[in-house]
Amino acid sequence: MALNRSLKNYCARLCGVEIGLKMLIYTSKLRF
Repeated sequence: MALNRSLKNYCARLCGVEIGLKMLIYTSKLRF
C-alpha cells in the first residue's frame, strides 16, 4: 500500500511539473 501511495504521489508530481512547464511556455509565448 505504501508503494502505491508513493507511486500516486510521483505521478501527481510529474503531472504538476508537466502542467507547470506548459503554463511557462504559454506565458512566454504571450510575452513575445
